Amino acid sequence: MKKKLFSILCTVVISSTVVLGQSTVTLDAESSSVNTYNANCWSLIQQARTATLVIGGAYSLVNSNTTPSLDFTTSYVKTPWMKMGSGNITFSARLSGSTTGTTLSRAIVVSYIPYDPSSLLPSKEGSTTTFYTYNFLPPLSGTGSQTIQNLSVPIPVEIANSTGVYKIMVSFIGDGGAGRIISDNYIFPGTYGSDPANSCLPAQPFLDADEDGVQNDQDMYPADASRAYNSYYPSEVSYGTLAFEDNWPSKGDYDFNDVVVDYRMKTVTNSSNFVVEVIGEFILKASGAIFNNGFGFQLDGIGSDKISGVTGNSVSPSSPVFNIAPNGVESGQTYATCIVFDNFFNVIPRGPDKLVNTIKESSYIYPAELTVNVAFVANSVPIGDFSSLAFNFFIVADDTRGKEIHLPNRVPTNLANASLFGLKDDDSSIPLAKYYKTLNNLPWGLNIIQGFQYPIELAPINEVYLYFIEWAESNGTARTDWFSNTGAGYRNQFKVY
Repeated sequence: MKKKLFSILCTVVISSTVVLGQSTVTLDAESSSVNTYNANCWSLIQQARTATLVIGGAYSLVNSNTTPSLDFTTSYVKTPWMKMGSGNITFSARLSGSTTGTTLSRAIVVSYIPYDPSSLLPSKEGSTTTFYTYNFLPPLSGTGSQTIQNLSVPIPVEIANSTGVYKIMVSFIGDGGAGRIISDNYIFPGTYGSDPANSCLPAQPFLDADEDGVQNDQDMYPADASRAYNSYYPSEVSYGTLAFEDNWPSKGDYDFNDVVVDYRMKTVTNSSNFVVEVIGEFILKASGAIFNNGFGFQLDGIGSDKISGVTGNSVSPSSPVFNIAPNGVESGQTYATCIVFDNFFNVIPRGPDKLVNTIKESSYIYPAELTVNVAFVANSVPIGDFSSLAFNFFIVADDTRGKEIHLPNRVPTNLANASLFGLKDDDSSIPLAKYYKTLNNLPWGLNIIQGFQYPIELAPINEVYLYFIEWAESNGTARTDWFSNTGAGYRNQFKVY
């Protein structure tokens, strides 16, 4: 049964089998004229509709050149740009049976043409490659030559399911006589990819400039085959806030402003879904610390040998606290540990009050930004083994490497001093996998992914955010809006910086 091909709007070919994104592109001769097909980005050269000796339906196509030619660019059917599938191209053909003159040969030649953006042709067609020829066998004239040939042409492996876009050209050639070739019922495995509104050039969703297998409209790096996708934590358009109290294992003044850093982490993956790099953006906002404090993050579960380089951080080569390996991560660590800065005050010098942005009456100091790039060994970490949970942020307090302070229940690195667990206010328990919490679950570090207004100097957080204790003691199940709710009874606004 014939399938009707209708006209197209924008980039969509509409028929009973072909819509942008489906698996076959078809052609018959049932539309009103050859011009209808040409308007839909087909090229039907020296082709006409015929109601004589049709192969199916009411019409078939016939080559209209009266003088046969051995030049395969004289008479042909050429598809629009396509994203090729796999399998076989199928169509039917027969000879007209003309007895005028002496027919010496008739053949069908099938070729493919790649998209070449550098081509000087307006169509951006590249070089033609012929991959199939069918020679009609005698008799080549008379009624005996009119037998329908159902042809099945394998798609070449080099273009099957390829990332590029191609055209298929079916040419009709011959020598001698006036016999013509009638054809019909074309089925091309693949997806329609031309844009009639743009001179029939490939539609943008089908272009893949870097040939990495990811189409341009889905590729965040269309000119870089080593990168394809971005993912963000906490968000592409916002920053989270990390706030630490540096007196652990004592609660100290518990004002959570000793290190305050806004952050955004971007993970870049390639077309094969391996991590290429992690780019951390860090905004150093405040420090109400007497201590010199460092800050970094461990990539939990990611071996140190999976990292090829770390750049953009602020760590002195002569740091007495941190020993950095040649690949940029900290030495002596099982999991990749990246030190963002070894001393907050080496990035932002202390203000007149010896602090940075924790006393309202003091001059405001503009935050500093660090962008840290962590490059991964190629194709060593699939994205399935990596998530935002890998980011294990911590500070190192008072120039003392073993004095790590992490977010609650995040594991310490290899270099943490485990003898500090359980001292003073700390109730960490390695057997219970409880870390950096007091007996009643109060933390020393906060990660507020929506952003956070931290307390002023010497204002305990529970006197600023009045439901903080209830939230912490509930393990985060109660009063989850303790930091964001500005309604009565939630905060002391005078003690928020």
